Amino acid sequence: MPTMSEAELSSAIKWEAEQFVPIPVSEVELDFSILEQQAAGTVDKKMLVYLVAAPKKYLQSMVDFLVGIGLEPIAVESEMVAVSRALTFGATPSTTLIVHMGAMSSVLAIVDGSSLSFSYVIDSGGVSLTRALSQSLSLPLPQAEEYKRTYGLDPNQLEGKVRTGLLLILDGIVSEMRKAMEYHLSSRKTHVGRIVLSGGGAYLPEFSKYLSQIFGGIEVVVGDPYAAAKPGRGIIIPRERAVYSVSVGLSQRVF
Repeated sequence: MPTMSEAELSSAIKWEAEQFVPIPVSEVELDFSILEQQAAGTVDKKMLVYLVAAPKKYLQSMVDFLVGIGLEPIAVESEMVAVSRALTFGATPSTTLIVHMGAMSSVLAIVDGSSLSFSYVIDSGGVSLTRALSQSLSLPLPQAEEYKRTYGLDPNQLEGKVRTGLLLILDGIVSEMRKAMEYHLSSRKTHVGRIVLSGGGAYLPEFSKYLSQIFGGIEVVVGDPYAAAKPGRGIIIPRERAVYSVSVGLSQRVF
């Protein structure tokens, strides 16, 4: 966006949003944050703005549910905003691609330092992996889920058949990761230096190793939202910490 005050941006953002939001702007709630007052690589005076749009119907249904169970909602935040906050505590050494793999979908995001540059959702998650494995090996879903969690992408287990079934979905996710990296390189002129995995899918056996091989040795780690935490007396931090990235990130929000 052209450099302007935040008040001016508030008025201008809805017109700019029409280019990016796939449904009428009148049907969404918009929010934004200024990432850079002078966008990198620009000659004229432009700033980088992160835009979030969410359907009003979806938000209202969420608020109605919370009120219905006796809770008072004070904020609604996109999943990846919370995840990026939880996994970028303090300074990060390089540009990071966060891959948050949930049950029904996965979210990709690029983070520069502690600034979330962009993110988008892929309609593939843990359930898609289980279904693909169930179909490829003709297994009932509960058994396919067990095989997924136990063998993952290990090529030495069951003659690599579990790996082959999972790659039917994972190859699509990897393709989207590659596109995200290429987009960031072309628009921001910086390479992604590491990949951080989050959500339940982060613990798929051999997944980190597989991604490291695919992306030429880029560091791949499982995110730890509790990295800076000191548990109180009697509190046990769970082993699969990356599962709690969203909830930890929400708890860190400053109002």
